[in-house]
Amino acid sequence: IIVQKPGSTTLFYIFTADAQGGLNGICYSIVDMTLNGGFGDVSTLNTNILPQGAEKLTAVRHANGTDIWIIMHGCTDNIFYSYQLTPGGLGAAVTSPVGCFYTNYSGGYDEDIGYLKASPNGRKLAAAIWEQIDTVQIFDFNNCTGVVSNPISIPFSGGDDPYGVSFSPNNNVLYVACWVNMKFYQYDLSSNNQATIIASQYLITSGNTSCAAVQLGLDGKLYLSRYGNSTLDAVNTPNGLGAA
Repeated sequence: IIVQKPGSTTLFYIFTADAQGGLNGICYSIVDMTLNGGFGDVSTLNTNILPQGAEKLTAVRHANGTDIWIIMHGCTDNIFYSYQLTPGGLGAAVTSPVGCFYTNYSGGYDEDIGYLKASPNGRKLAAAIWEQIDTVQIFDFNNCTGVVSNPISIPFSGGDDPYGVSFSPNNNVLYVACWVNMKFYQYDLSSNNQATIIASQYLITSGNTSCAAVQLGLDGKLYLSRYGNSTLDAVNTPNGLGAA
């Protein structure tokens, strides 16, 4: 994930996570656009901030309107790490032990696979937890303190493998793309009640290729990638529930 350093027009932080809990962990690099004759170049490369982390990175604007929270999850724990990026640089992590505990299953870190996304208003997070745990969890996020809390779980059948997640523009609908069952779902979050959210499941589409990454575009549409046929589908996302 790439964010512009608060207070700067030329410095950009690039945060990277190693695949499937790899030992390169989560790092940041800095690109300085004043270098290389104005074309930009890397001024800081691969500074490690989490020795081993899940494939879960997102960013949320701080309540002060200037700073940015960089949020990630550990590899073999249940801890979210929120780092505040300020004009002075990256601060110490705010840790939140909450939600599913990620463990080494069968010699691999499969549950580390899957996206972490924030709602447009920055008050909710959604984490897709792959394979062994097979769950999507929704959390409250305090963009003043960086604390993650109040998990709500949406369980899936064994092996469905939720992978991509995204919120609607009005923050009230969650979209989930499943890798193995090749289905794309939506859920109404407005009740903030687990049973009601699960009961609101609506199947948008299914197919013969895996549903993978989901991204909310500036045009208010979701863009869904399908693994195996290199296609990108645009799905209308109205502010309320309904057929897409």
